[in-house]
Amino acid sequence: MRLFGRGKAKEAPGKGPEALMCDDQESCDKALAMLVPAAEDGDPESQYLAGRCHHMFPVTGRSYEQAYKWYSLAAASGHVGALYSLGLLYENGHGVPQSLSKAADCFLKAAEKGHPQAQYEYASLCESGDVEGAGADDAAHWYSEAAKNGVDAAAYALERLRR
Repeated sequence: MRLFGRGKAKEAPGKGPEALMCDDQESCDKALAMLVPAAEDGDPESQYLAGRCHHMFPVTGRSYEQAYKWYSLAAASGHVGALYSLGLLYENGHGVPQSLSKAADCFLKAAEKGHPQAQYEYASLCESGDVEGAGADDAAHWYSEAAKNGVDAAAYALERLRR
């Protein structure tokens, strides 16, 4: 697994991509130990993955606020996954005040860059009337894009919307 920092690629110490799999607290701690130096050096992918560790396992030493910090830094570099994940934090009020308007902004930016789940989430907010100035036509457009990109729920939502 290659991490980027200080302008050079470097190998994660003796590990492959599985070293960054974050499926429990212990593996998340190990991943963070490898990610944070590169994230602090400005690597957007490392920032995003550090955010994921905080987001997925907010326990002692990790928090939604830290997830927000890392996602924001990665999103500022245009990281699509970070934009989508920021939308989730805003939508649910995790680590930030709940704001469907800010969630919609994040989802739309990620949707425009082709993130399938962001397309679905934005469509859902359009359909429910939570996006100012958007309506059923916008919802249909983004559900259609999400469905084309493999989000099965979007195809069902689009069918329901068209009835």
